[in-house]
Amino acid sequence: MNGNLQLNGRRLPPPTPTVMKHTKLIAMVTVLLTLPWAVAQPKFTIQPTNTSVSLGATAQFRGVATSTNTPVTYQWWFKETALDTNANPSAAKSTLSLTNVTLADGGPYFVVASDTSGLSTNSQVATLTVDPTFTKITTGLVVTDLGGWEGSNWWDFDKDGFLDLYVANTTGSGTVTDALYRNNGDGTFTKVTNTISTTRGRSGGSAVGDYNNDGYDDLLVTHPFDGADDLYRNKGAGVCTRMKKAQVGPVVSDADYSTDAAWGDFDADGFIDLFTVNGQYSAANDCLYWNNGDGSFTKMTTNQVGMLGAMEL
Repeated sequence: MNGNLQLNGRRLPPPTPTVMKHTKLIAMVTVLLTLPWAVAQPKFTIQPTNTSVSLGATAQFRGVATSTNTPVTYQWWFKETALDTNANPSAAKSTLSLTNVTLADGGPYFVVASDTSGLSTNSQVATLTVDPTFTKITTGLVVTDLGGWEGSNWWDFDKDGFLDLYVANTTGSGTVTDALYRNNGDGTFTKVTNTISTTRGRSGGSAVGDYNNDGYDDLLVTHPFDGADDLYRNKGAGVCTRMKKAQVGPVVSDADYSTDAAWGDFDADGFIDLFTVNGQYSAANDCLYWNNGDGSFTKMTTNQVGMLGAMEL
């Protein structure tokens, strides 16, 4: 063979230089596309999304990328500047956390994902909106105390003109106590130690009302896990007394596992009555207690006030 191309016995002319160059170029591109590092650009599987927080709160953005050349590294950007990873180590992670957010932190964020091949990809841009209406409080016992907090109520129990805070605790098995925080009037709170905060038992809901018309709001605490509820009479000067059945009747002795309660003068006689929502473990009739006007209560029956519904679980 002499290397000449033939077609139907006729000799064909040799390929032109242009055709040979194109053939070589196509071959080179084919080889490049089959190399692993040519297709190793990171790809985002989770993109950061817009978020809005209050002043002083914590904001988070998350972006996750995959690549055939791991590990993938991250660098978060704010506007047109890479965030300092020494000042905020999370700027070099898939999840960026911004604590104690200020108005200056509002704006666009994105993350650059890079792999070991040197290729990188930018995520989509997400915007942080900082709402100046409220400022999140991050210091003080009200926000740092640990517990299984279930419900709460604002309650000026010492009548100094500043609302205090009661918080129910439901963690544990009859060994926990609730919390009562006195408002100091300067934006801070002091934890109070009294009958309410030392009585053990898992609490749920609560209701504030002056059931004996002495000018001091009292507190009803429900116990959805431990049976009967508690009624604390406010005697003034920050002193509260845990009432007994002999003093107030079945309000504190019915083991109905109440989940919530509300005060209301349903018969308009000038004394607030009590309604409890019952049935933590199974369907149970709710209860309506009529205020006798002497500090005690009478449990209403269906014959007196009509059907009392059962809570559906």
